Amino acid sequence: METKKVHEVKLNSGEKMPMIGLGTATSPLPSNEALTSILVDAMDIGYRHFDTASIYGTEEPL
Repeated sequence: METKKVHEVKLNSGEKMPMIGLGTATSPLPSNEALTSILVDAMDIGYRHFDTASIYGTEEPL
């Protein structure tokens, strides 16, 4: 399988951020173990941008 580069945006700070991210809001909320597994799998395949907010309740696994 061919690996493709994810496009990035350059922030005002000079840092780069992937344009594709993984949202962490879900209903119903999975267990912390399940969410941790999902996040580890996402990182293993290259995700580096995670969308989160305190209202999502996903801070602990992140």
